[in-house]
Amino acid sequence: MFEETNAIRAVACAAKLIDSYYLTGPEDIDLEAIAMDQNLLILEEDIGGAEAHLVQNGKKGIITIRKNDSAVRKRFSIAHEMGHWFLHKDSRSFEFCSPSDMVEYERRKVAEYEANIFASEFLLPRKFVYPRFREQEPNWDFLLEKANEFKTSLTATAIRYVDMTKEKCFLVCSENSKVKWWRKNSSTLFLQAGQALTNRTHASMCFTGGLKRAEIKSVPASAWFDDIDPKLCVEVKEQSIKLGSLPYVLTLLWVFENEKQDDDEEDY
Repeated sequence: MFEETNAIRAVACAAKLIDSYYLTGPEDIDLEAIAMDQNLLILEEDIGGAEAHLVQNGKKGIITIRKNDSAVRKRFSIAHEMGHWFLHKDSRSFEFCSPSDMVEYERRKVAEYEANIFASEFLLPRKFVYPRFREQEPNWDFLLEKANEFKTSLTATAIRYVDMTKEKCFLVCSENSKVKWWRKNSSTLFLQAGQALTNRTHASMCFTGGLKRAEIKSVPASAWFDDIDPKLCVEVKEQSIKLGSLPYVLTLLWVFENEKQDDDEEDY
């Protein structure tokens, strides 16, 4: 409940900001202009191991981002620091955020988790993405296209997709052939952070076999899930993609869950 409350708070804050500027589409989300209007100055510098940082001084603030980052990473860093500005204004006057903070969806660091949820809602507003994502089947080609349209990272775009689609699915982030974190919608199944990838998954082949991206294909449910309820018949389709030079693999799991019928049940 605490985690849900944090997410709801972050989403509501970003949605309110979007509405206050009467934005009508992704092309209207001008981060620099909005930040300036909110008394936030954006600087680009070489800041070493940090991804970005925020300095707060009363009603004014300075967001510093890495000058050598890609445009997409810069946008997310700015939106992340804006999340701290709106959500954590009274907590700390100086905020350093590491690259790992920008992918904090495990809820270990509440402030970073909230800032990422804010950034996702701000860059991919529900009112814009819901009509696009709701009826769409899981597919990396589609999500790559939407990431390009919204100028967002593939990870942030995929998280929003899982939250919006009517299909039962998981987004899994793996590192060093182990599950780092995962996100799901309505499935009754669960994964374990830290669980090792089996060699029956396409994700494992992205680490060991040089695979960059696979087509979506059926895999044994046991390749990903342990302790499946014996009353359930579970089918799983997987599509995994390597995140460029980063040590991560993202996986979409499309899950079909049906209760098994008794063998002696008669059809009428």
